Order: sequence, then C-alpha cells, then structure tokens
Amino acid sequence: MTTLRSAVRGLVRDPLFNLVAVACLSVGVGANITLFAVVDAMLFRPPVGVGDPDRVVRIRVGAGSGPVASGAGPTANYPQYEAIVAERVARPFEGVSAYGSRQATVGSGLEAQPIEVGVVTGNFFSVMGVRPALGRFFDTDEGAVGSGAPVLVLSDDGWERFFGRAHNVLGRSLVLDGVSVRVIGVAPDGFLGADLRRTDGWISMGLTALPEFGGAGLRGPGHFWLQFVGRLAEGVTLEQARAVVTPARAGDPFVAEPVTGSAVGGGGPTVPLTVLPLRTMFFGDTQGRSPVQPWLLGVSAALLLLACSTVANLLLARAVRARRDVAVRLALGASPGQIVSQHLTEAVVLAVPATLGAVALTAASAGLVELLPIPPLPKLINPRTLALSGEVAFVTPFVFGSLPALWAVRQDVNDVLSRGAGVGDRSVSRILGVLMASQTAIAFALLVMAGLFVMSLRNVRAVPSGFDLDGLLVAHVDVRYRSSGNGSDWADEAARRLRSLPGVSGVALGDVVPARWSSFGPLQIAGRGSDRGPSVNFDVVGPHWFEVTGVGIREGRGFREDEGPSSAPVAVVSRALAEAHWPTESPIGGCLEVGSFRAGCAEVVGVTEHVWYASPLGEPSQVVFLASRQAPGNREARVLFVRTAGDESAGVADVRAVVSQVAPSSPWVRVGTLAAEYRKRDFSWVVGAWVFGTIGALALLLAAVGLYMVVAFIAAGRRRELALRSALGAGRGRLLGVVAASAGKVWLVGALAGCALAVAAAGLLRRNLYCVSPLDPGAYAAVAGLLAVVTLLASLPTAVRASTTDPAGALRDE
Repeated sequence: MTTLRSAVRGLVRDPLFNLVAVACLSVGVGANITLFAVVDAMLFRPPVGVGDPDRVVRIRVGAGSGPVASGAGPTANYPQYEAIVAERVARPFEGVSAYGSRQATVGSGLEAQPIEVGVVTGNFFSVMGVRPALGRFFDTDEGAVGSGAPVLVLSDDGWERFFGRAHNVLGRSLVLDGVSVRVIGVAPDGFLGADLRRTDGWISMGLTALPEFGGAGLRGPGHFWLQFVGRLAEGVTLEQARAVVTPARAGDPFVAEPVTGSAVGGGGPTVPLTVLPLRTMFFGDTQGRSPVQPWLLGVSAALLLLACSTVANLLLARAVRARRDVAVRLALGASPGQIVSQHLTEAVVLAVPATLGAVALTAASAGLVELLPIPPLPKLINPRTLALSGEVAFVTPFVFGSLPALWAVRQDVNDVLSRGAGVGDRSVSRILGVLMASQTAIAFALLVMAGLFVMSLRNVRAVPSGFDLDGLLVAHVDVRYRSSGNGSDWADEAARRLRSLPGVSGVALGDVVPARWSSFGPLQIAGRGSDRGPSVNFDVVGPHWFEVTGVGIREGRGFREDEGPSSAPVAVVSRALAEAHWPTESPIGGCLEVGSFRAGCAEVVGVTEHVWYASPLGEPSQVVFLASRQAPGNREARVLFVRTAGDESAGVADVRAVVSQVAPSSPWVRVGTLAAEYRKRDFSWVVGAWVFGTIGALALLLAAVGLYMVVAFIAAGRRRELALRSALGAGRGRLLGVVAASAGKVWLVGALAGCALAVAAAGLLRRNLYCVSPLDPGAYAAVAGLLAVVTLLASLPTAVRASTTDPAGALRDE
C-alpha cells in the first residue's frame, strides 16, 4: 500500500508527463481494440444465433461461375443448387441451403421505404442452426418452390423498425413490393445471416410473387444470384466433405461457363465445388485480392507496438530524469526490489486511466467504423473487448516499464551522485534512439500503405465503365406493373414528362441497370453452325440510348426511331464482342440471334466502344444491344435512363415524383444514379485507405510525441556541451544544428528501416493494389518528406530552447 501511495504521489507531481503517457497508451490500445473488435466479429467470434457453427460451411461454385459477384464470393444459379442437393454431392451434409438478397420496398409510391430482404430456401434456418426468438420459421410447404406462401421472418432490426418490438407481431402483415406478407417469426437479436449482411427480414425462395425470381423464372439459368451453405453431417469433417464434392465432373448439371455464365447443362469445362468454413469472407476475392481481415490485424498490432515503444520512451526518459532521486534512496538503504516495485507500480497505475481512455476511444470510434463499407457488426464494446483492453492496457506499461526499472537499480550510486545534473547517459540515449527509430519505421510503413491504397482507390475510380456517369440517373418500376397490360406506356409517358423538366437533356429506355444485374443468353451467329454458342450479355435499348448514356459508337450507327416491329431486326454489338467473333473483319452486316429475343436474325448495324456490365474491373463485356421497339412484349421498357445537369439528389427526387405520378399503382419506384452502382467495386480500396490512413495519422502523432521526448532528453544530456560551445563562440545557428542533427539521425535510421518494412508489407498486399506498384517511388518520397517535416517541427522547440541557454547559468548549475 505504501508503494502504491508513493507511486500515485509521484504521478501527481508530474501531470503533463502522465497526461501524455496516458493519451499515447489510450490511442494505441483504443485503436487496437477497435480493429480487433472488427476482425473478431468477422472471423473469430461465433456467429450470433448459429448453432454448432463449426459444422456450417460455405459451398462455393467454381472461381467465377456467375457473372455477378457478391461479398462472399462468386454467385450461382438455382439449377446449380438443385444439382448440389442431389444425393452424390450432398452425401456429406445434413442439409444444403441456398440464399440471396434483394432490395425491396415497404409501402408504395412516394411513401415506399427501401429495405433489404434475404431470399432463402425453406431449410435455411435449420441448416444455420438458428432458433426463432418469436414464432417459427418456414415449414415444408412454405419453402417449396411455387408454393406462393406470402410469409415473412423478421430480423431483430426489422422487428424494431416496423413494429417497435411489439410482442403481438406474429400474424401481422407488411406490404412488401405490393404483396401483403404475413409475419410468422422473428430471428434472434444479432443474427445477420451467413454474410453478416444487415437484413430487415427473410422471405422464402418459393414465393411466386417475387417479380424477378418467382416460379419458372427462379430456375432460369441466367439468374446468377445465389450463395450456398451446408451443415456437415454428424462426424463428417471439412476435409472429408471436400474429398466428396471437389472437383465436379464435366457434364454434371451444375457445370456452367466460368466467364459468360451460360445455361446449365450441355457439357463444358469442369466447375469445381469448394467447401470452406462459414467465417471465410471473400471481400474482393473475385478480382484475386486478399481478404481484408488479416491485414486489419497486422495494422492494429503495428499501432499497438508503436504506442508501446512511445510509452517505453516516456518511462525511460522519466527514469533518467529521476536517477539522482533513486540514487539517494539506494544510498539511504532502499533495496533494489523496492525501487523496481515503485517503477512497476507507477507504470501499472497509468493503466487505469489508459484503460478508461481506450474504452472511451473505442466507443467513440463506433460511428467511424459504421462509415466503412464492411458488413454491420455487433457492438464494439462487449465483454471480450473490455477484457482485452484491460489486459493490454495493464500488461503494456508493466512490460515496458520493467526496462527503466531495471536500468534504475543497475546504476552506480556514487557515480550518479558525483556527476552533474546535466550529464546524460549515452547508453540510454542509444536505447531511446532505437525505440524512436522503430516508431518512425512503423509510422513510415503505415503511411506508405495508406498512400498506396489511396492511389489504388483513385485508379479504381478512374477505370472507365463505358458510360458517362456524371448526372446519369436510372429509374424503374415493379416488373409486375410493367407486365400487367401497361406495356411500355408508363415509360413513354414518363419519358415525355421528364424531357420537359429543367436540367434534363435526354431520356432513353433500357432493359437492365449495368453493374446491378445483367441478362444473358446463348449467342448464335448466322453461317457458323446451328449449335448454341457461348452466353453473352444482351440489353434491349431504345432510340437515343447510346447518346443519353454516353456509350460511344465506334463503327456504324445506333438505333433509329423508325425501327419497329415491322422493320428488319437490327442489333449493335460491343467492341469486345466484335473483336472476339469478328477478329479480322467488320461485324457490320453480320446476322445474329441471342437469348430469348425471338425477333429473327438481327443484322449488326453498329459497334460500340468498350463497356463494362457485370465486372467493372474485369475484361470489357461482350454485349449485344437489341432495339426495344422490336422486342417481344415481355422485354419492353424496363428502365429509364435520364441525363441531368446540376444537383443529382434534386434530380433523383424530381424523377421519382414524375414516375410515381405516371405509374401510381406500381408497388414501388426506384431511382438512383448509375455512378452509385459502379462505386460498389471500390470496397477493398476504401477500407484500405480508411484504415491505413487513420492508423497512419495516429502513428504519425505518436511518433511526433516520441520524437519530441527523445530530442528533449538528448538535449538535456548535452546541456554542458552546448553551454561550452556557446561560451567558446558557437552561434545560435550552430547550436540549432547540433540539436537538429540528433533528430535527423533518428529520422534517417527510421526512414531506412521504414522503407524495408513498407516494401515487405506492400509485397504481401500486392494483390490488393490496383495499377500501383508496391515500390511506387512517389509514395515513399512523399512519406519520407512528411516525416522529415514532422521531425523538424517536433525537434524545433527543444532546439530553440537549447540555443538560447545562458552558458554561465548552465555551467553554474553543474
């Protein structure tokens, strides 16, 4: 107790020092705990609500069997799911389930609210091992395809959002995309499905009222939108399951073309099945990039190490400053054990406010974490993170406080008492310099990584989509409204009204929203055999679509106003398709058929520049554009493309108001920017730039604090030398240079070590960078210059004080 009281008194006597130490430790531990909480929730913590999660696995189809990829890997179609649940493939599993998601709306017209809905097979919750918090999940009939059962399972968030957590929610209804669905159950709090995706509820895949996927449409081979999970049978290991299902044989019904996503069946290349743990997340993996979680852990560890070295610097500097007091106590009979105990107690006492500060920082950072484009996470402050923050905050000063404690008791008492107060210890200076250089190196590497990710993000956003995204809005209504006798009347009327709005320079009709979904069909070119060719994208567009969307015509022309049902069918192809199928000649005048567009063989009248539909960062898409006025009735006018100028948000509101007036009975109207769809490809680089940038800034701050302390200590130790130099005629500039040189050495060593560390780290993250070299000289030079400026600013106050020291007073104090 006496030691504790003495430690507290010692800390109170030096409030500024302790405030800096606590702040550094709080920043390091708080940031570390925040990143740990993120990774813990994504990888290590058992999924909330999932029973026996070690038996739940992902079943991944191929490396790219679907044209559209989500956060958890390549997507697949329903026929592939039916093939997987066949007896040969499903033997190792107790059950296999398919799931997807879609945006829906609650309400109608201008009052409609967008929500996220999970679309699952009837056995999804049993495969996941989830028990309902209220009510029940889907029964056998409700989960069967074609059952038409309009029932809904709410998530805890959906329960709160729509019913205020009322306990009489069971049996109540919501109007979902114009269909009244009855609530039959509520999932447990915190259950986010298989992909940690925030969802308002789940509907059965068998619900025929689903506009895009109901009934026969669900089995359409062109609908790549599903993920698969399975529950291993009792006693079956992951390796045993892999041995059974990997690889699939060519000719099996789930074989599809990896790139084009052709119809299932008919042979073709083998598409392997991969069985993976449930907590495997493929953020960005479809482009060959590494998962984000491992380098989140690496970044947090680096920042914690930097904070620890800063605290060690502070404690060692304070121990040196108090060495005369320690020598006096030893001379008066204090034992080395008492001295060590005193230092360690002071270090541990720092942990109490540091722990509180770290928890406060973690709580405050929750809002920043929510801004990251990562799946929603449980609360960052929980028993696991609290326990870890306490352990780290207490162990860190204890471990790093032992160094100055051991150094203090190894001093020669007589030597310390006989030496002047301003005489430094060169060995301690070297230790401080090494610690400071390590801090500089870590900060250097983190800042280089931030720079590389920022440049990657800039390059990604500069990748052409083939569209002029500036001011390009897309609007569409419920497909059931379009197919209920309205044809394209709603779109024609909406287009007429929209053209009269201020700021609208063009309106055109299309069939799909690029980067959100695609239509696929087999391509057949006249004169090249009767067999069905590879599947390609096709889009049904109206006159002026190319002008409105900014898709350039490379050769030939677009569609004319007079090309309708009675005129000869025409088509426009993308440059990628032309180069693939007419590599040595012009496709103009060629004849082709594609998909279910049965207007006869269409003559190619134009070639566009490259466009990217499903994979904005992949190869340009092979697309066939067909004239909407020549389309069968079920393919008419699905999407309005509106070219606007000025405020996009105001444009969205205006377009939505007009379309809602024209189609008042549509269950929903969706309007947004095409640019927003393409921004979804930025995930990995946005996370990297945010994390490395934020942690790099904190590292720079900690390095500046540590550098200031090191330079101050070195200058204090050289006080006699500086006084003698001044007395012998050294000018102020010379004295400034002596102190600045000490800081410059630390910067040079730290920068060289940081270069080596950054090269190693960048090599590991090479796959996560986009069109940026891990050795980009601009990034390294910019960071080196920034650290040089910070070093100068951190050392300048001490250098100025040292250069203005009164030589007579300094020598007299000695």
